[in-house]
Amino acid sequence: MVTYRYKYKFLRATTSNILSSVIRDNRGSKLTIGRGGMLKVQHLVSVTKPAMPHLHVDSTGYQQPSRIAYIEFFVKPEVDEDDANDT
Repeated sequence: MVTYRYKYKFLRATTSNILSSVIRDNRGSKLTIGRGGMLKVQHLVSVTKPAMPHLHVDSTGYQQPSRIAYIEFFVKPEVDEDDANDT
């Protein structure tokens, strides 16, 4: 079994430094661990254009959708002293 350790401050930064308005419109998040333990955190969010005075809304009340964007963070695992000395 392979295990990786990450510093809490880096893991916390993947969510705490995002504006609350962006988190509120979050469409989902995805965590993946790549080769060497590299952790990738993706947040799928809606990105809207600045409010316009005459926003187009059709006759059924449907407002045009906003664009979707990824916010990505990459976190390196901590290096154990024992593992670093083995190489």
